[in-house]
Amino acid sequence: MAEIATRKRRPEHDAPAEEPRKRPRDAEWRGNAERQRERGEDRGELPIMRKYLEQIRRGQKTVEGRINSGQFRRYREGDMVTFINQNQRVPCRITGIQVYWSFKEMLEGEGVGNCLADVSDVDVGVDIYHRIPSFEQRARQSGILAIRLQKL
Repeated sequence: MAEIATRKRRPEHDAPAEEPRKRPRDAEWRGNAERQRERGEDRGELPIMRKYLEQIRRGQKTVEGRINSGQFRRYREGDMVTFINQNQRVPCRITGIQVYWSFKEMLEGEGVGNCLADVSDVDVGVDIYHRIPSFEQRARQSGILAIRLQKL
């Protein structure tokens, strides 16, 4: 313990600190974010299974369920997102977002056919979501976002 206290400072600690990068003021950041939202910010590409990509392309799947965490928490109505699978892409606009606390609640609230076009039973739909690794546990911790979509 005494050894730590008596160590000499390394030369780089004695060097003058670099001048910090300047950032726009908070008001400017908020203004930029609002302008981007008004234009429909592009939220990038989301990987999705081919079967569900085709359902979105055909207009059958109008709601995408995702865990309420990470990048998805920043999504807003009016934003754009492109679903991808290999070289296939389907651009969409987010028309609404609803938070749910279970997949069963989401499927009942949004309609199981809107979330999983080829499924008519809520319990079967819940089982499909729970088979995705860690989805059941993460959903209990963070909730689920029902992202309502309009194909562009």
